[in-house]
Amino acid sequence: MILEAFLQPVGCVWLLLMLGLAGSVGNRVWRRLVHRWSATSGGRNARQNNSAKCPESIQQLNSVRTSNPPVNALADPAKGWRGWLWTWPVLPLAIVHLVGATPLSPWLLAGLERPYLRDWDILPQVDAVVILGGMHDYRPETLLGLDLAENADRLMTGIEWARRSGGLPIVFTGGSWELDGKMSPGSKILEDWLRDWGVLDGEVLHVWPCGNTRDEATGVRALMTERGWERVALVTSANHLRRAEATFSKVNVEVVPVGCEFHGVSAMDAGGNWQWLPRSRVLAWYQLWLHETLGWMYYRLKGWI
Repeated sequence: MILEAFLQPVGCVWLLLMLGLAGSVGNRVWRRLVHRWSATSGGRNARQNNSAKCPESIQQLNSVRTSNPPVNALADPAKGWRGWLWTWPVLPLAIVHLVGATPLSPWLLAGLERPYLRDWDILPQVDAVVILGGMHDYRPETLLGLDLAENADRLMTGIEWARRSGGLPIVFTGGSWELDGKMSPGSKILEDWLRDWGVLDGEVLHVWPCGNTRDEATGVRALMTERGWERVALVTSANHLRRAEATFSKVNVEVVPVGCEFHGVSAMDAGGNWQWLPRSRVLAWYQLWLHETLGWMYYRLKGWI
């Protein structure tokens, strides 16, 4: 606790230092632009006008400038080049620090997650539980043959929802893998593993192959029509729920959004993310927010939401 209390104000000072250096870069750029503009446009016009009126004075002034070269780093190309060597890395470092060591990334991510906080004691009635893919990778070199991703909380959340609701059917979505010489759902290995452990004993269905959330929505729509289902629980990461819910609604699938992995909300509730140095995990949170923001725009353009 003492170390954390020390590092938080130190992180603030470091952030201010980085922002100050970034401002120094901006000031240097501005001065160079102004210098170049004045030297090319304003200076040229002034010399042309004055030379016509007083050619002898202009010649004297030029001789003085030649004998006394400028000492300003901005006007001296050699000194300006050496001065820029230390300023180029400053702005990227400041941005990385801002994104990875301040509350910016969790705050942005929390904006996507917070609308999907819910009371877990109240579970609406649904006909099945749909768990969106992206939770694992096929790894034949490992003991289990799979590698769970960070968003594997989707798996546990969906199974628990189905269990508390009396053993509802579970629908996995995702891509396809070649197993035993034939193509099969990528989620089949998850089902086999969970059945071996005795976690699953009910009906499990697979919607595949799916390359994106749009494919998952249309596949679930076809399955619901076949089974006569009216509403399903849609389980995915909380930061992904906004786009997923809108995509499913676009193809007339009624869902109950069920979120997990509230990274941004948890970080903000814990006091933000003031760190001494940028953290890779926090940078990954920014990547999640950026992915969903750009994904929303892309889906808008495609007419999928």
